Amino acid sequence: MMNGEILSKLSKPFADKSIKFKLQSKSKDGTKGLFVPYIDARDVISRLEEAVPGGWHDEYEISRGPIGDVKGTKDGYYAVCKLTIAGVTRQDVGEGDTPKAAVSDAFKRAAVKFGVGLHLYSGNKVWAPIDQYGNPQMSHDEMLAAWRGEKSAPGVTKLSTDQSQDKQQTNSGQTGDTYRPPTDKQKQFLKRLLADKGVKGDDMARFLQWIAKDVNGVDK
Repeated sequence: MMNGEILSKLSKPFADKSIKFKLQSKSKDGTKGLFVPYIDARDVISRLEEAVPGGWHDEYEISRGPIGDVKGTKDGYYAVCKLTIAGVTRQDVGEGDTPKAAVSDAFKRAAVKFGVGLHLYSGNKVWAPIDQYGNPQMSHDEMLAAWRGEKSAPGVTKLSTDQSQDKQQTNSGQTGDTYRPPTDKQKQFLKRLLADKGVKGDDMARFLQWIAKDVNGVDK
């Protein structure tokens, strides 16, 4: 049965070595990138086994549908994960280019509802200089420091949530490697998908809010 001790173990912050950073979007001139922290699915599995050894299980349903990335809309996959821990079930939806990627995304997002990796949402979004391949031109320790707001890192600008969203969004006719809000077609597809899978009420509202604002923290 779920209790405070289990929730405390689940929500414990991950060690620095487990936290990685991914490129979420690029500046218009392509010289800087917006990086956000994430953890791997195997880190989530290890955390579940640490908190409730053998006391959890997951179920999935996968569908095809349009997904969005920095270049626009494309065909992809959605997965609904029902994650049960110590007798409590919570669910969320993930997306990806492949079924495996969608399942991994959904699994980690469902785990966040139990507090796993929730601290990843509390840091700063940071812009860092990138090379031609999109790699950050700063060390992992500098990325961590900038994300935590501990000190200024070379070439990084820490943004508030509203500022970072403004930087990412673009008009419907604009091109470039910046975040694009979901289209009406995508929104309608997601609503039908969520309703078909039994996701409703607050769960549906939270997911639609996430997909509209491009919340960071969990890798796809």
